[in-house]
Amino acid sequence: MPTPRTGQTAPMRAPARSIAPAAGVALLLGAPTVASGASAELVASTPAPAPSPRDAGLLVLASMPGPTLDPGTRALITGRHLGGVVLFGANIRSRRQLRALTDALHAAGGRRGFLVTTDQEGGTVRRVPSAGPPISAQEAGRRGLAYVRAVSAAAGSDLAALGIDVDLAPDADLAQGGFIGSRSYGPAPAPAVAAAVAGLRAGGVGATAKHFPGLGGTRDNTDLGPARAPRVRGPALVPFRAAARAGAGLVMIDLAVHEGLSSLPTALSPSAYALLRGPKVGFRGVAVTDALDARAAAAVGSEEDNAVRAVAAGADLVIAPGGPAVAARTVDALTQAVRDGRIPARRFAEAVRRVRALLARPAGLPPR
Repeated sequence: MPTPRTGQTAPMRAPARSIAPAAGVALLLGAPTVASGASAELVASTPAPAPSPRDAGLLVLASMPGPTLDPGTRALITGRHLGGVVLFGANIRSRRQLRALTDALHAAGGRRGFLVTTDQEGGTVRRVPSAGPPISAQEAGRRGLAYVRAVSAAAGSDLAALGIDVDLAPDADLAQGGFIGSRSYGPAPAPAVAAAVAGLRAGGVGATAKHFPGLGGTRDNTDLGPARAPRVRGPALVPFRAAARAGAGLVMIDLAVHEGLSSLPTALSPSAYALLRGPKVGFRGVAVTDALDARAAAAVGSEEDNAVRAVAAGADLVIAPGGPAVAARTVDALTQAVRDGRIPARRFAEAVRRVRALLARPAGLPPR
């Protein structure tokens, strides 16, 4: 996401931890990663039910209107199999309230699982005020890789204690004078991105490298209108490859139109997903769109129509942050597109498989 926007725990989660802030970064420097090769093999060897059109809701991350689980969101979870939510500032008032909310969301998801996500990059993008990182990626990068890993581990531990499964961070864009600014770790950010991914996973949450294939040189903010980006060069892909190798469970696809890649916003373009899965990056986790309420996407179509375009192109998760009503329309549009073939059966099954694997192992893939 380019700019800031103003019960019973589900079986997949560990027992509830203290909701006190993380004690400090030093103790977390040597923390092990959460996922292991053995756990990956276990998940891979467990047969999953064949997907049906009713599973289309698993591919949607919605927003919700307030600090408690509202009836509309509950109905989406229980009736339309919603995959998860993105929490924004309006959903967060205190640590105790936030833990109660995430517990309620996971309980509603039941044995199927449910993803609670938020943007916690640090600096200007920090949804949970009581959690780190306290400074921007740019400043953290200047302090060195050990600091980046430690502060990310502390943030991950804090988010996990609050019931959050996935951080929509770190930013993997190159610092090239675009609107991303201090959210980037620098002009050659790959080592810091890998350190941040490792730290978040050590703390117990999944990591999301963004904004593929790179917004570092993009002048116009995709939240505010259509944006054109320079041609994708090899150096822009290096941080995403580093994130994949460090075990990032997700990569977020941007909504700019990249020269030479496609005439569509990237998250709606099959070429972008081919590049992500190909040898230059080699990512095998969940591809998630940037928020489809961005004006760059609205120039093409509605949130629900763009969700269909994105999944057909190669997205596994779509962010539909217009509230429960928009999310319901998005789920219904995806369901119908699966039934009528606009989303091919093989493409749908692939997306559902990846999302189910993430639900079973939110902290992400084992490092390669």
